[in-house]
Amino acid sequence: MNEQCDECISDLQAMTALSKLPDKTLTKWEKEKKIKPRHRLLPVQQKSPRFPTAYQTMKHIQASRCKESARIPKEIGEDYILYASEEVTAKGLEQIPTDVEIQILKDWTLILTPLEGEK
Repeated sequence: MNEQCDECISDLQAMTALSKLPDKTLTKWEKEKKIKPRHRLLPVQQKSPRFPTAYQTMKHIQASRCKESARIPKEIGEDYILYASEEVTAKGLEQIPTDVEIQILKDWTLILTPLEGEK
């Protein structure tokens, strides 16, 4: 499999997830012909899916990188610095890609503001 092919990475992630289901479920699905024989769920070459990465827990957020170029937010006291995945000059209301999935922990709110000198 090509590590750079999004479809290949998705297939590998799906096969890996399916192969970790309980034996009882896999056996049932095999008999019902919902899935191919179990040995076909395993990749020819053993590779772990790299992205998305496992969540990293910080004080008030959890973050997961979706692509290799993504950077995990930097924690500074109660604040975090988020990094754009590409150079963007924002004018007004715009979306800025980060290629990072962020989950805000319970009872917290995230407010985005530009860094000083970045306005």
